Amino acid sequence: MYVLKLLSIAFFVKNNNTFYNIKSNTFSNLSQNKNDVNEVLTVNNNGNDYGISQKLYVRYRSPKTVNNKLYSLSQNEVVYLIPNNESVFDHYNRYILRTDIQQVSLSYYVGINYLYNDPFLPNDYVKDNIYVSSAWSYASGNNTKLIIVDSGVDFTHTDLQADPVVLGDSWSNYYPYNNDGYFGNYKVGHSNHGTLCSGVSAAIRNNNYGSCGVAPSTSLISIDIGNAHIQSDLLRYSLLRYIHYQAVYSFSWNVNLDIISYDDADLFHFEYLFDEAMIDGRNGKGSIFVWAAGNDRMEKKNTVVDMFTSHELNILVGATTSTYDSAMFSRPGSALTLSAPGTSVYTTNLGNTFSYPSGTSFSCPIVASCISLMMEVRPDLSWRDVQYILMRTAYTPNNPINKYDNPTDEAWITNGVGFKFNNYYGAGVVNASKAVLWSKNYWYPLLPSAFKIRKQIFSNSVNI
Repeated sequence: MYVLKLLSIAFFVKNNNTFYNIKSNTFSNLSQNKNDVNEVLTVNNNGNDYGISQKLYVRYRSPKTVNNKLYSLSQNEVVYLIPNNESVFDHYNRYILRTDIQQVSLSYYVGINYLYNDPFLPNDYVKDNIYVSSAWSYASGNNTKLIIVDSGVDFTHTDLQADPVVLGDSWSNYYPYNNDGYFGNYKVGHSNHGTLCSGVSAAIRNNNYGSCGVAPSTSLISIDIGNAHIQSDLLRYSLLRYIHYQAVYSFSWNVNLDIISYDDADLFHFEYLFDEAMIDGRNGKGSIFVWAAGNDRMEKKNTVVDMFTSHELNILVGATTSTYDSAMFSRPGSALTLSAPGTSVYTTNLGNTFSYPSGTSFSCPIVASCISLMMEVRPDLSWRDVQYILMRTAYTPNNPINKYDNPTDEAWITNGVGFKFNNYYGAGVVNASKAVLWSKNYWYPLLPSAFKIRKQIFSNSVNI
């Protein structure tokens, strides 16, 4: 029996009717009142709609050292992040009166909701931070399956839809583990955790409701493992039922090794699970396990401490903020693969509502659903191909999607195989657009992890 730790932290619940309040204006008539911090203000210029962000671009007349900046573009150019409870227009009006400043500009972004009618999409920073709108030009998750291994999913939610072919898995707590008939659906008494994880990854798109998931067309499957305890043999049995599907598994929990030791007899089920999935999954291409790193950085925990967060098969995901900082709770370490947004993410909750939870629990399914997009355009990718592409395309100080949006920590190294790496970010922050583009156009599968090369050296032949 294992004690389960769900990898999320406190969140605030809001009624879904209060999330957005969209206004339309023209550039010549910009409102300077921004009292509602959830308001999305849009402007129109030459027939194109733009959203006003809380960033302000300032160019000084001479090089200047400034505090409280978001990032610097050059010695003279600075981008400031205006707090949500303050008016960006008030700051703009103050800056334009200063004689030491050459130029001040409001920052705009094109809201992806103008392609789709999900009303909260323009406020959903996660989609902007991982650049998924470009990826949606090629893929939305069709013909893939995302398996949420968690506390069950509330499939009565308007924004969530179960796989139409596969029922999912849900079991009674005690031997003989007979199927309880819920097929992965949320059960009263279980946590809302699985429902929260599902919305960021697979919420329905273009249904005029809420926002949408990163892979809105993937088929969502739930394996309900409860919310406190789990039997390892039960988990192994459930996972292996789906081992040959074109699927990605999302695990936003971990075994509490402070209570359970490596001497526990049931640990061999987990070891066999990894071996079976690596060898046999997806008809030999290997199952794709995406695992949340954990929220215990403040407890001095590290990703190398147990077999779940350090196993080579796992894609281990840490959390970042909306401004690309490593989240203060996100567990660091050399086993981290990469990072994704994990603070105040907008997602589905029980009772047809929405919430803003934080935790690596939600970074994990964001990356899992990015992989669903990759697998749609390139279903022959092995688990090693997926890991490699994600790490190569993640944006880092030397591999940004553009020169502005970089992780802010500077403690980066180049590891032995040429990857830029940081203990707080892994290889960087996931970049959905580049990952899908590489998968589609620029990728040749890796050689197997164990292979033999015959090399002729002068008159002697050597097996390497």
